[in-house]
Amino acid sequence: MIVTDDNFVSIVAGIEEGWHAYANVRKVTLLLISTGLAQLILLGLSVATGLPVPLLAVQILWLNLVTNGIQDVALAFEAGEKGVMRLPPRSPKEGLFNRKMIEQVVLSGVVMAGVCDAVWVLLLETGWDEASARNGVLTVLVLMQFYHVMNCRSEYRSAFRVPLRNNRILIIGMLTAFLIHIVATEVPFFQFLLSTESLHPAVPASQSA
Repeated sequence: MIVTDDNFVSIVAGIEEGWHAYANVRKVTLLLISTGLAQLILLGLSVATGLPVPLLAVQILWLNLVTNGIQDVALAFEAGEKGVMRLPPRSPKEGLFNRKMIEQVVLSGVVMAGVCDAVWVLLLETGWDEASARNGVLTVLVLMQFYHVMNCRSEYRSAFRVPLRNNRILIIGMLTAFLIHIVATEVPFFQFLLSTESLHPAVPASQSA
């Protein structure tokens, strides 16, 4: 390490910046892996119970590359948390996926998958056709990802205690992702491409017959 300004405070600032960069890598990784796990569990539950798949391949690709992809990039701009230098030093042998990370990934994935699977079963049992029910599950998962990305902003503090001003880019990214999802469900070209439909209270097939 070379101190170019003859000020050892620069060393402290450099170490703190390294902590912030490492923390942001963990946050983005948590978001990516946990949402992927949620989709995997959701599909697995449907196959295991003999239900139709709740998401089509093109819809999963859309989620991962567009709506979720925008938030992944924006989350990397999260400002550093205060008090990071008071945390205990990390063991050089500890990998990115430590016990805390694994617990958060599993818990987040299970919760998101459980909620979406419950919505999928409920819609099918109340007479919704597969296309409408699938559209509902897709929207629920998008909304849950919005909440989850806020939860990923800190490993140690509640999402409600992290100021929004710490990452205005993320807020813009979330709004952009939401608008893109609206476009995907309202514009005929994207409806055909993604097998979606307009967001409205659907009438169950049993009642509309």
